[in-house]
Amino acid sequence: MHICARVGSAALLSLVVMACGGENEAHTPVAAVPLSGTVRGQPFTAVSAIAYGFEDPDVPDNTLIQISEAQLDCGDLGALTEGRRDFTLAGPWTVHTEPLSLQNILSAVVYRNGQPDSSLVVSGLVEFVETPPEVGALGKVRLRGISSQVSVEGEVSVKFCGSTVPGVGGR
Repeated sequence: MHICARVGSAALLSLVVMACGGENEAHTPVAAVPLSGTVRGQPFTAVSAIAYGFEDPDVPDNTLIQISEAQLDCGDLGALTEGRRDFTLAGPWTVHTEPLSLQNILSAVVYRNGQPDSSLVVSGLVEFVETPPEVGALGKVRLRGISSQVSVEGEVSVKFCGSTVPGVGGR
């Protein structure tokens, strides 16, 4: 089985970048500026972010975070307009810092013809700076992601929405 068929050419290029000097991106602190950069050559500025907890026996307090250039709120993902760019990231909703990797993947999503078109970003760093457990509370995540199609860095406030299904995940 060919690895290219499993992870795609963009992910392979990200791995090459990481192996050939992307190490610095994984250890230098992320800038405390509003999250922005480029996605597939287009400017990106984060407007909002939401987080939902979900159960994963291997990762306590696991959370799915969606960062968008559109206005998001708990239960409202906004209009999936043509060309809209989002990022998704999963990780424990605890204060910690972790390099992006094949086990800790940032996904860049561009909506085309009403469908999500995703690319993986495995070089960079994510810092979970503030992770309040109360539903509706604002946390803070700092992120640096670098690949052949993505270059973003900065911080974003993240609204914690609790569990995706009421009663699941103990939140």
